[in-house]
Amino acid sequence: MEQHELRSRYPGIVKATIYMAFGNGGITHGPNHDRQEDTVLADLDTLLTAETAKGDLHAIDNWLMSLSEDTLNSLVNGTDAEMTAICAQAPNPGKAEALLEGIMERVI
Repeated sequence: MEQHELRSRYPGIVKATIYMAFGNGGITHGPNHDRQEDTVLADLDTLLTAETAKGDLHAIDNWLMSLSEDTLNSLVNGTDAEMTAICAQAPNPGKAEALLEGIMERVI
């Protein structure tokens, strides 16, 4: 999937991934850094291709889009306890938490 298609299909998941990547050093800029947003999104595309085979991600994506900036930041860059508490509000809490953990482990 091309970047613009990924962004339009899953804007909430892409936004959460970008927040997570910047907050955890997954995207770096500068003369000595070459991990860019394009690389992160390519890795995310690979992960989402596998995850969509397990079920629809749109409910989680819509939920992520509904979060405030502060809540989204706490979700993806906060403690494990914060992530679990915020994910409890998701349409499918276990799947949301597993998706975010998968992004952290395999994309970031």
